[in-house]
Amino acid sequence: MSFLYEPLTKQQIENVHQATLDVLEKCGAQMLSEEVRDVFKKHGATIEGEIVKIPPALVNKAVGSAPGSFILEGAVPGRGVKIGHNEEPVYGTNGTAPYILENDGTRRDATMEDNIKLFKLFHTCDLMNFATQFVVFPVDKIGWDEAMVDGIYNYYKYTDKPAAISDPTPTFIDMVLEINNVLCGTLDGYKINAAVSPISPLRYEKSALDSVMKMIEIKQVISCVPCSISGMTGPIKPIDNLVLINAENLAMITLVQLLEPGLPCIYNTFTGISDMRYMTFCVGAPESLKMRAMARQMCKYYDIPITIPSGSSTDARELDIQAAAESSVALMTAFSSKPDIAFFGAGGIDSWNSLNFRKVIFDEEIVRYIKVLTSPVEDVRPNTADLIAEVGPNGSYIKTKDTLKYYRKEYYRTNIFNRKNYQEYWEENEHIGQKLDKELQKRLDSYQPLDYTSEQFDQLGKIRDKYLEVIK
Repeated sequence: MSFLYEPLTKQQIENVHQATLDVLEKCGAQMLSEEVRDVFKKHGATIEGEIVKIPPALVNKAVGSAPGSFILEGAVPGRGVKIGHNEEPVYGTNGTAPYILENDGTRRDATMEDNIKLFKLFHTCDLMNFATQFVVFPVDKIGWDEAMVDGIYNYYKYTDKPAAISDPTPTFIDMVLEINNVLCGTLDGYKINAAVSPISPLRYEKSALDSVMKMIEIKQVISCVPCSISGMTGPIKPIDNLVLINAENLAMITLVQLLEPGLPCIYNTFTGISDMRYMTFCVGAPESLKMRAMARQMCKYYDIPITIPSGSSTDARELDIQAAAESSVALMTAFSSKPDIAFFGAGGIDSWNSLNFRKVIFDEEIVRYIKVLTSPVEDVRPNTADLIAEVGPNGSYIKTKDTLKYYRKEYYRTNIFNRKNYQEYWEENEHIGQKLDKELQKRLDSYQPLDYTSEQFDQLGKIRDKYLEVIK
């Protein structure tokens, strides 16, 4: 089956790669860490103050040593998920939205209780492969550090799926390691995927680089997450912006591979265009989706796993037709461009600034539709001609053994979208919002506490208390 969206030609891919090498060699990247600059200098890069200019040979060698796939482990055995070289993307949660968008269109600050509710939803989701410690950012916490401690603690308390930890400092990386040691009894394998963001264009803060160096030291997975806004923090032309995204990713991947060849890295792009009429970041615009598909082609060229955002890519300010349309197109683009990870997968709205609980269920249903649409087609059966001949012209298939055998399981049976006739629909008088609310509550009610021992839960609490003291 062929279901693939690839906007770039082979020549354009080569041109983007060459332009990227030119940028890294001639412009360079600002690295605000003397330790990191020394690493690059030792391997032949040119250092001009805080700017690191990286030779093409160094970049090409580094890209060649990064693996195309690996297993990201969960907090307990058997929860691992393969990243890279899959037929369809691994599906991840929304991340770090500071607001909850209520069904009436009002917006409020997100809380840790919202996060816990979302952990339960995603733990009970058959589609979701992993999540992050901030599905929404808990504004009710005193500050970033307290939010990090409670976010990490509650993540591992409520779900045992693999974790992507957003912007961790070395301190919080240590916390995650301690928790994994308690739950797994071992630190073997890749248990942490730390997402670290450069500041576009081409600036890497010391705090981010310190985290990268820590992850290299403990041999865990590193995600580079550029977030350029085309026309603001990136070039206005999509293909030029792609060169910038590529350069920002490859600079960090080169650093990792210089120090630890073969350590898994994940290429990311959370880019999008701007609308200069309103000075807004437009995550659901078709050009934004296209740039992410283009980035996927670069990763295919390098054989490095990539994350792109999907279902939450809408600029709608309420759960309306725009939200449904943009999210559906974004998810379809994600599946057809075949990224390794489709992130920001459910519930996101308002240009990634908000999350709506109904939309979590809505986006999951869209993914189920797309999975059916993109699934392989079954071959003609040996008895197909006989079956049709048996019914004959002007016959009925309603009561055939074949129909009675398969009708319950041959097609996906949605409980969210309407398939009743006009009269039955209006007699039922149940709006789709009510159906989404019912499914939402059903999922929350189905959540069961994790099968940890009382001692493990106690140790989790002690680790939380320890790190609340550490950050004071």
